[in-house]
Amino acid sequence: MRLTVLTANMWLLIPPFMKDNDYRVGELIKIIKTRKPDIVFLQEVWLKRYVQKIKKELPEYFLVASYMLRRSRMGRLNLINRSGLATLSRWPLISTSLTTFRRSKGSSLVERMAMKGMLGSDLAIKGKKVRLFNVHVYSCTNGTEEQIAINQIKSIQKKVVGNGLVIVGGDFDMPPDIVKKQIGDDFIFGLDSQKTVSSKNHYWQDPLHKIMNNEVVVSRADRKLDYVIVRAKESKRVKIKSEVIKEPLVSDHYPVWAEITIT
Repeated sequence: MRLTVLTANMWLLIPPFMKDNDYRVGELIKIIKTRKPDIVFLQEVWLKRYVQKIKKELPEYFLVASYMLRRSRMGRLNLINRSGLATLSRWPLISTSLTTFRRSKGSSLVERMAMKGMLGSDLAIKGKKVRLFNVHVYSCTNGTEEQIAINQIKSIQKKVVGNGLVIVGGDFDMPPDIVKKQIGDDFIFGLDSQKTVSSKNHYWQDPLHKIMNNEVVVSRADRKLDYVIVRAKESKRVKIKSEVIKEPLVSDHYPVWAEITIT
């Protein structure tokens, strides 16, 4: 079995804390139409209208977003995609679930409002069950907050159960050594040297980005924070070939493209 996966933190914030949203969504859609990934994990798609635009422009995909699984007191008047997650698949989604991470003492107001978590989806490929988890972990600025992010990664490991094929993608906000230690030895990683946030990315250095993130976060550029990882306990061999997509520039994070081969 061969599968292709794209994951991207899109930085589609609520006005006025954003820049070039329409342009960047358009460029993302072009990437998807050109590369034709089997599965797409998106984070920080905070507005429903961008979820709906992506769905309209990519009718060949089945899509689920976090707002579809979360009731709102505002009903149709609610314009926000709380948790900011959206998953696309070429195969029908059999079941879906949304888990928000527990609010921890010391969490920032912005992170509490974001209600980050993991969007789970089950599908079947050639009669075999595949589990997808689209995740977005706490963005930490100090040692206390770093522990919050670590605890959230641990909770992902506990949530992802079963012996079938599991694909996890998203923004873990932690470097490879920490993610590997917390997520467990069962998962296979692609290349770890490819940085997904960079000081050379002008969106990372943009004043709007600095408003939403303090200098500590901005200074933590030139690291790998975004991943596609796989667990396939019943398979003899799993191989992941991955790359970051720097052009076209669609966000303050570079998207990750992964080719997964399972035998």
